[in-house]
Amino acid sequence: MQDVLASLAGYRVLIARPILIKDGHQKYLGEDYNTLLLIAGGSGVSYTLSIALDLVRRARAMHLGSLDKSVNIATKRLSFVWVIKRQNQIAWIDDHLDAMCTAAPPGFLHVAIYVTSMKRPAGGHNEYPPEQEPVDGTPGGTTSSKGGPALKAIKHAQVEVLPGRPNFDGIIQSEIQQSDRSE
Repeated sequence: MQDVLASLAGYRVLIARPILIKDGHQKYLGEDYNTLLLIAGGSGVSYTLSIALDLVRRARAMHLGSLDKSVNIATKRLSFVWVIKRQNQIAWIDDHLDAMCTAAPPGFLHVAIYVTSMKRPAGGHNEYPPEQEPVDGTPGGTTSSKGGPALKAIKHAQVEVLPGRPNFDGIIQSEIQQSDRSE
């Protein structure tokens, strides 16, 4: 991590909550930064997901040409990282992820979901194909607890479901490189 922090010299990086107090007034996180990285673990996703949904709403409004100053956003790329133990936990927020991916302007959103209990087979493929993941608790189950189709969100190109734990150094470096390319 020290290497990553040292490589950030010359970059504006903020690790903070989404509402900033600057010069005595509140400022929204999306107003100042062209790339945002939101990271959550387990049920902590409820906090970061609401931020991500709002950022996507604002980015969509700007993309569609809104002149409404309340949707102002400087952010051009949002990377959303969620670390969970089991892939079937995606069902907790599947509808929200699906809506977020559908609404996001092209190139704005990347979602990486790391499943720590999913093994990395020698062939490099996930333990289960997404459509066969045991969403309802039984191997091969393909319906959610609501009885609907399982895991709509992972069918979007913006969403990656990855086995194991995330390499945060690599994620940060990748976001820096993406940000450099977009400027």
